[in-house]
Amino acid sequence: MRKSHFSLYLMACLCFVLFSCASEAPKDKSPLTGQANKGITAKTKAANIARILASDTKDVNGKKVYNISCLLCHGKNGDQKANNAMDLTTSTLDLEQRIDVIAHGRKLMTPFSDKLQDEEIKAVAEYVATLRK
Repeated sequence: MRKSHFSLYLMACLCFVLFSCASEAPKDKSPLTGQANKGITAKTKAANIARILASDTKDVNGKKVYNISCLLCHGKNGDQKANNAMDLTTSTLDLEQRIDVIAHGRKLMTPFSDKLQDEEIKAVAEYVATLRK
């Protein structure tokens, strides 16, 4: 076998071994409800929402936090719908429901309770209401 053929053969064998030995990641059989909801009780969730509702947002710019954390999927005007993101211009959720979705996630949306402070979550929830048409 010539040197170039041997190299191709060796590469093909290596690829075969790598792909055939790679283990498949375990599939999550739980519904798409946001990663933070896994293992969280309704009581804990309600306590989180109440704590966030009680937070003071006077020193937080909700639009700025939105632009940093939400813009990629929801877009500047809230109607981008990237990655199946909700169209925020047509949302009918009240403040408490918006806080719940932002903090705990929903469907494919990432939960932000471990990424944002309580004040930031509430400020974003308040700002999102201004995007409604």
